[in-house]
Amino acid sequence: MKKLVIAIAVTLLIAATAKGQDKLFTQYNVSPVLYNPANAGLIDGDYRVSANFRRERYISEFAKFTKIGALSFDMPLLHNALPKGDALGFGVFGVTGKLGTIWGVENADIGLSLAYHKSIGRDKARMRHLSVGFQGVRTQFSEEYLDYSSHGPLFNKKIYKSQPYTELNMGINYTEKINDKVAVASGYAIGHAYLHNFHKNIYDDHIQITHTFNVSANIDLSKRIVLNTNALCRMRYELKPESIINATAGYVFNPGKEQSTILYIGCAMQYKSSYREVAPNIGLECKNVRIGFSYNDIIKSDFDMIGGGDHGYELSLSVTGKAKKNPSNKWGVPKVY
Repeated sequence: MKKLVIAIAVTLLIAATAKGQDKLFTQYNVSPVLYNPANAGLIDGDYRVSANFRRERYISEFAKFTKIGALSFDMPLLHNALPKGDALGFGVFGVTGKLGTIWGVENADIGLSLAYHKSIGRDKARMRHLSVGFQGVRTQFSEEYLDYSSHGPLFNKKIYKSQPYTELNMGINYTEKINDKVAVASGYAIGHAYLHNFHKNIYDDHIQITHTFNVSANIDLSKRIVLNTNALCRMRYELKPESIINATAGYVFNPGKEQSTILYIGCAMQYKSSYREVAPNIGLECKNVRIGFSYNDIIKSDFDMIGGGDHGYELSLSVTGKAKKNPSNKWGVPKVY
């Protein structure tokens, strides 16, 4: 219980001081509550703490690097008081990062998610859940740049502006354990961000809508080989779609045990409006802890370069905990991420 309280406190502290950007990582499946509120608490455990960190370097005078980190916490609630197989879900996250050197962009993301997970059917061999979630995000957007309208570089002024906006997200998710070897999931989320812009003495208020689709599957090919595939596509207002496709194979060192040690090796492809990335990755899962690393190589960009030095890396960590007083407290959620 003490560890649980500490985990919640640390996550809330990070969320309260976060300065962030984009929440889309190539290892997005480590922190599923970031992109769909219906995933909050959808775990076979008592809580989950997840962290992602991403750093990229660009060969451009305007954006030399990008640093972004995220920390999330979620847990199921009342699964002993609700109908069998049902549960509430709670989640909170914070994102911190910065883009640029000559000019910079920062924004503070604080998110809170609530979900309800409804069990479908009574067949123990086929675990099925339909989840619905809601999420509120408060963002403090900050931008810093140089004003070149003055005469000469000595008279250039550094301009700083900051503005808040609110985002409301809704999501739905379906998970099913088809048999002892195959589990699948699919989800959809829609976000409404109310943007309040002020540019050249003109107020420009509008709603930005974001659609996010995701699918995933976890397959036990044999006692020692597992396969995990997942894909995500996000479409934003007036922007081109961006998507991620990831496939990972895992080797189980101790098959048959409830908490296995698994070595994962795979690769992800990320498609954005201005470039594409190839991200080979490696991960290790031991008991309830999973760590991962990926090298992100930008193979096409708007700067007309192919493999011209634009690259980055990602680190991820996920910890799923169980209460000591009730270690066998399971409400039937398959492993799909």
